Amino acid sequence: MSSSDEFRDHPDAIIELTRRDLEDIIEGAARRGAEQALKEVGLDTTSAGDDVRELRSLLNAFRSVKSTALDTVVKSLTMTFLLILGIGVSAKLGLFGGLPKP
Repeated sequence: MSSSDEFRDHPDAIIELTRRDLEDIIEGAARRGAEQALKEVGLDTTSAGDDVRELRSLLNAFRSVKSTALDTVVKSLTMTFLLILGIGVSAKLGLFGGLPKP
């Protein structure tokens, strides 16, 4: 009878493990879980590291473009407001030769 058969026959039996044995079991389970998770998302190949670096690079580029676009929109709105304000002040002062001052 093998030891695995013995454990099946006595599922409530107390098993003694050294700390090192327990750490090895946990490390093995963690490694298998990580490998399975990477496999499920398609990152189990040797080029996975390159893929992740490329994705990070694309994400950084997207963030940069988003930030620049937001800055441009804010600057454009500010300049438009200042232009309208300037036109209004100029018209009020009669610099366009429009209506005579009262």
